[in-house]
Amino acid sequence: MAHRVIFLVDGFNLHFSAREAGKALGRGHPGWLDLRSLLRGYLSVLGKEARLQGIHYFTAIPFHVHRHDPFAVRQHSAYLGALEGTGVTVHVASFKRKETTCPHCGATIRRHEEKETDVSIGVLAMELLFFAACDTLVFVSGDTDLAPALRAAKRLFPQVRICVAFPHGRFNAELQQLADFSIRLRAAQYARHTFPDPLQLPDGRVLRRPPAG
Repeated sequence: MAHRVIFLVDGFNLHFSAREAGKALGRGHPGWLDLRSLLRGYLSVLGKEARLQGIHYFTAIPFHVHRHDPFAVRQHSAYLGALEGTGVTVHVASFKRKETTCPHCGATIRRHEEKETDVSIGVLAMELLFFAACDTLVFVSGDTDLAPALRAAKRLFPQVRICVAFPHGRFNAELQQLADFSIRLRAAQYARHTFPDPLQLPDGRVLRRPPAG
């Protein structure tokens, strides 16, 4: 009997991992990760009957940087189109402006923080488990903020295997202890699983990666 596997991907956690991996490999940024191809390659580690049931990718588009870095927004949006075109479900949160006061000089510091992503991952995890949508649920992240979601999943749905896939350079001991099983995504695998440029989607559309500016 097929063992259904769903991946919940913390987009920015994986994105910054890929940037670090590119530097470690001496190749610059490894480019657009083909998530479906990359994660499929780890199914065998989860068992010979493991079958990919779905991939959910959580992110936010940094519209606040458009004025000084318009290419960042274009690249991000185009990448989400590539993911959706290859069967990945994309969940887009937002950045919120936050003001803090410098403790040394008293100046007001304005910055933007990604909001709702961790909560969205946790909520969808509970929804998928409640409706028995998978036999193994894999959190792709090394962010300790997801620990409450793992605890709840294991407590309420002990029949489902809860796993963590740590992106390169994002290992977290707390998450490993909470999970039933954990794996590590390797830097070399990122380089092997990237979208071609141009990318032809199953529906015939062709996507090009925007220039880096």
